Amino acid sequence: MNILHITPHMGLGVGTVIMGWIGAANKGRDEHILLCLDYINDKAREWCVNNDVPLGWNHIQHTEGTNFHIGNADIVVVHYWDHPMLAELFSKPVPDCRLVFWAHKKYDIPQSVLAYPDLFLDVSPIQGHGRHIWSTGDMTRFFEIKPKKHKGFNIGYVGTVDWKKLHPNFIEMCMSINIPGVHFTIVGENNTGEVSDEKFTFTGKVDDVAPYLAEFDLFGYPLRPDHYGTCEQVLGEAMAAGVVPVVMDNQAEKLIVEHGINGLTSMNEYDYVDNIKFLYDNRKLRKELSVAARESARRIYSTETMISEWDKVSEEMMLKPKTSRGIL
Repeated sequence: MNILHITPHMGLGVGTVIMGWIGAANKGRDEHILLCLDYINDKAREWCVNNDVPLGWNHIQHTEGTNFHIGNADIVVVHYWDHPMLAELFSKPVPDCRLVFWAHKKYDIPQSVLAYPDLFLDVSPIQGHGRHIWSTGDMTRFFEIKPKKHKGFNIGYVGTVDWKKLHPNFIEMCMSINIPGVHFTIVGENNTGEVSDEKFTFTGKVDDVAPYLAEFDLFGYPLRPDHYGTCEQVLGEAMAAGVVPVVMDNQAEKLIVEHGINGLTSMNEYDYVDNIKFLYDNRKLRKELSVAARESARRIYSTETMISEWDKVSEEMMLKPKTSRGIL
């Protein structure tokens, strides 16, 4: 079976998910082709070469080539969110195809978009559009991470360092955590401004988060209540590494973190600060939660489960004829 993946880019969580799916599925019977509408980063390009994945990029500029691949594929999977390049692609007719949209972002999606493909899938039930297949990358290497000795008590954050995702009082919450030797390591491209305090380290964008996870005592992940996240790949990576998460009680996080079982959820910013202090004072509980976090990550972030669900969808889609559709 020939499955064509179309994505605006290969960065952040969506790139991790696509590589996780194709990497595991390449061991099976299907051929996967990847078209990136925009530029593809060196890491993703190297991965495609090493895994013999046919790849095209800057395809928004090559309509003829894109349409050839769409018409030739058995199934076209569009990794969907409100990206202008996807809007441009479907503003013109495309060849007859079996079309699936897989939505990676939580936001209000117009009915016209939901009805456009043969099948619309969410990645998480919190998106509320009906069927979903939970998305995940390959977590194998994160399960192999062992804690590394370090100075002080390190609270880490990995991900989007931007107020559109972070809790608006993130810095103030960190400053309220008065415990001996505390340090905050923020991993990701910083769009929040500078913080002139020696307790903070902003690493900027990094190629590999694993060395940082090895030195985190806790994973402090307080997001704003209206954030757009879904399966939160970085949260899964931290849990797979055994780093206990402390999160807010938002929809997305509560599906992943069970309070007192594999981490702690926080009702508000004051509760978040108290939860951090509580875990600092309870090393035995931290160890118990660390073990449970790893076990939960194995269950929640399973590429085997994801691919099994996609196999069912593929069989279902192949029973349908390729159909034409108008512009979106």
